[in-house]
Amino acid sequence: MGYTSSSSSSYYYDSRGRRRKVNKRQMMKKMSVWKREKYSLYFGIISLIVQSINVALLTDPIGGGPGNSSGSLYFASWFSFFLVFEMCLRYLELHTTSMGRKV
Repeated sequence: MGYTSSSSSSYYYDSRGRRRKVNKRQMMKKMSVWKREKYSLYFGIISLIVQSINVALLTDPIGGGPGNSSGSLYFASWFSFFLVFEMCLRYLELHTTSMGRKV
């Protein structure tokens, strides 16, 4: 969907080729790719912090958490931590490589 701006209003062509007007609200809702990647990185970091707390509370041998013995809860919590860590690294890589192309 390509937006085109004329002198008085903005419009786009839908899938059938019809010309449609764009409201100002629709233009304000459009978020840039760089901003989406930035928010994805922030939510990835928040997820990593929450998952770190989860692993620390569940598998703590001193506090006697429910996952301190080597069972399914132990492995599931550490596996999910590594998945969130990998996701955070991917978002960080995406964010650092797209810094120069702010759209």
